[in-house]
Amino acid sequence: MAEAAELGERWFQALNSGDVEAAVSLLSDDVEFGSPAGTIKGSAEVRQFLQGYQLAFPEARFAISAVFGSGQTAAHEGTYSGTNSGPLTSPSGEIPATGKYASVPFVTVLETDGERITAHRAYWDQMGFMGQLGLIPVPPPA
Repeated sequence: MAEAAELGERWFQALNSGDVEAAVSLLSDDVEFGSPAGTIKGSAEVRQFLQGYQLAFPEARFAISAVFGSGQTAAHEGTYSGTNSGPLTSPSGEIPATGKYASVPFVTVLETDGERITAHRAYWDQMGFMGQLGLIPVPPPA
């Protein structure tokens, strides 16, 4: 039986190595997966989501700075950074690669059943992320 913090460590290691299949293998079949893009259910849907980000940001990395929690719930805090060198899939269609680097802080909360991740809730500044990519105007500093 694995604690959520351990499964989270394995989750981020798989993503950092670009191994979407290894990451998906850590998920329950009916995982609830939330992000600023919305909530999806099921490991097959998550696979598509992860593959989209892997294509858009093939060299991206998650740098974990803190882990909180114990047992079946843990929060991982860190920074996601990468260059958008491939097309990004959005609800309104495909966005061509911008070639721009983005770096955003995030928090991901994981829940497990002791074997697999059953819920994943990630939080980051989506508007700041899109601004860094040049996809929306960035307001001048105050």
